[in-house]
Amino acid sequence: MKSDVMIELKSLIESSGESENIELSTRGKLLAKENAIFLSYKETEQSGYDGCTVLIKAEGNDRVTISRSGDANSHLLCEKGKRNLCSYSTPHGALTLGVTCGNIKNSLNQNGFGELELGYELDVNGGLIGKNKLRIKIRECTN
Repeated sequence: MKSDVMIELKSLIESSGESENIELSTRGKLLAKENAIFLSYKETEQSGYDGCTVLIKAEGNDRVTISRSGDANSHLLCEKGKRNLCSYSTPHGALTLGVTCGNIKNSLNQNGFGELELGYELDVNGGLIGKNKLRIKIRECTN
């Protein structure tokens, strides 16, 4: 059964010597199923992807998939200690990105509440374009 949840996202992106912090608080849907937690929410204008839907699938401490659909589509697969090639579309065209995940910390309980943290690097043709840290806090809606 899907639950309504509150989601707090904090993202730190480091690229070309610059860093950018993005914070978002929004409502979403959560589904805890077998060995995975599914989380979905709508992007906002603040993120630059207004109207897109994000689906996050967390599988233990080793694998997280983040998919975005809508005007901009992407599919990032983060597997601890591995590099995966993933698709990422922008208004200017599609890219194939390398995603190297160094850290996944999953402290979500069996109901899907708690925190999920990721640390990963993005590259194009082996050239580093950014280091990312993402922390997602999921809690029950109180109203």
